[in-house]
Amino acid sequence: MITASALLAGAVYAADVDVTTNITTDTTWTSDNVYHLSGFITVVGATLNIEAGTVVKCAAGTGTDATALIISQTGMINAVGFPSAPIIFTAEADPMDGSWGPEEGNAWGGLIILGNAPLNSDRNKNSYADGTVITDTVEGIPEFLPEASRVFGGTDPEDNSGVLSYVSIRFGGSELAQDAEINGLTLGGVGRGTQIDHIEVFANSDDSIEFFGGTVDVKYAVSAYGGDDGFDYDQGWEGRGQFWVYIGGPVANSKFEPDNGGEHDGETSFNEGRNIGGGVVYNATYVGNGDSGAALRIRDNAYAVYKNSIFTGWPTGVRIEPDSGLRIPGNGETVSLIDITNNIWDFDAADLFHGDEDDTLGAGGTNLDDDESFLADVGNSNSVEAALLAGISRTADGGFDPRPLSNSPALSNALADFPEGDTWFTEVDYQGAFSKDDNWLAGWTYLSEAGYLSASADAGAELVNLSTRVVVGAGETVTVGFTVTGGSHNLMIRAVGPKLADLEVSSPLADPQIQIFNTDFSVSPPAQIQVGSADNWVDENTVQLSATMSYVGAFPLEVAEFQGTSYDTVDETSAAITGSFDTGVYTIQVTSVDGGEGEVLIEVYSVD
Repeated sequence: MITASALLAGAVYAADVDVTTNITTDTTWTSDNVYHLSGFITVVGATLNIEAGTVVKCAAGTGTDATALIISQTGMINAVGFPSAPIIFTAEADPMDGSWGPEEGNAWGGLIILGNAPLNSDRNKNSYADGTVITDTVEGIPEFLPEASRVFGGTDPEDNSGVLSYVSIRFGGSELAQDAEINGLTLGGVGRGTQIDHIEVFANSDDSIEFFGGTVDVKYAVSAYGGDDGFDYDQGWEGRGQFWVYIGGPVANSKFEPDNGGEHDGETSFNEGRNIGGGVVYNATYVGNGDSGAALRIRDNAYAVYKNSIFTGWPTGVRIEPDSGLRIPGNGETVSLIDITNNIWDFDAADLFHGDEDDTLGAGGTNLDDDESFLADVGNSNSVEAALLAGISRTADGGFDPRPLSNSPALSNALADFPEGDTWFTEVDYQGAFSKDDNWLAGWTYLSEAGYLSASADAGAELVNLSTRVVVGAGETVTVGFTVTGGSHNLMIRAVGPKLADLEVSSPLADPQIQIFNTDFSVSPPAQIQVGSADNWVDENTVQLSATMSYVGAFPLEVAEFQGTSYDTVDETSAAITGSFDTGVYTIQVTSVDGGEGEVLIEVYSVD
């Protein structure tokens, strides 16, 4: 069995490194050190690389004495962790033994990324002529800091600020000014060229993740025990989300009051000709604390799209305010912008809508409190029923297991189609953020480390690895197989061609490509279902793939020295892919893109 393990107290580090000045040259933080941040540290005109397993501890303070890591518009961050080696941002005082609870939030600031993607408005509610480029500054950041530490927004929706993967941000949210706390993860004008996945924000005293405009997409994200909203967007964010999780906790103090699962704002002022602002979210699981907030609050001219999701534990389901009511079907839109379909609402039907809004909100201009036809329309496939999740305890008693039970309607209800031609979304056959077999929170999150998850959620998986070198003939396909048992497992699969020249292979395959199939034995004869494919490994995931190769001990595909050997061949055409694979029997098919022939090394690595 292979099991993931979190980074706990007692680890041995080579040094404590103090970081007190801005980062202006390319810098790497390594996992054998602990980095101690104090003040507002900005990455300007440089790239900050953070190795898997690195711990960053941040000093307490408020106002001008607060601590935050800021990635400026000219900076980048590549923080690539793994399930067994997450990157952790936490408070200086955190004992790192899992003993801190949600009440310890507000112990430092947060992580702020500033990009060059568009905004539709600014926080001061100014009006702009069509065509004007809007920029803004982060609320509460001291004005004595240079603009690089504060300004975001621009014209590039494809802007790239780097990679965040398997990153846990804990106990932040210190106050910068009156009613202005730092979010756990602030994304200001961040573009869709940025890769963000597997992010945990635990016990942040303000919003966990907030998008201020931009186009960045986020997959596998959890907001746990925050002091305000879980996922908050405004100023024209138009991105995608999938596998989003919210867990509402107790009211810890007057500065720590959980609110909405999703609070979605469009713009602070109405500027003609600009995007309204709204995201498209599939497979969310929002578990409220039972006492406060709404699962979804939509306002300020925003729209929202939620599909194939689960909402439970809330006193109110949906709160749509008058300025966003126009986005409901029948209220003036030729296309439905508020699109909430194929979801499970697990609470009393009487609480589905907030009841004190304007009477122009409902379908056809009726009041949503009286006429719930908007969500109740049969064509929208929303259901009010028990979600039958394995466990939703919100205390550290090992009772949080949001996977659907085998008889859960999340596994049998009708599902909304994924956007046609959109390959970013992972197409799954269930509602909510979890399959019945895989709790992807296990191992790398504070929820796992501190005992919030059920023991069964931390069960490992068994993998039969492989590494084989074969000859691919001209126009031929070579097939090899592997098996995963015991649950979901994170793997890297490679088909190495040109780089084999460094291993004295005389005729490596010039341009291999791979297709991965899962065997479905429920039909006769068994069917092959494609679950992945890869061609050239140098693409938008290059940073993560390179870090993964280093982490699992695979020889590099770029020019580098590895274990005393020089690998000089420039190899951009070998194929590599990472992903989560459920229990099953798989085959890898390798062919040549150009129809050529040669030798190829096929490898499967356990990333866990």
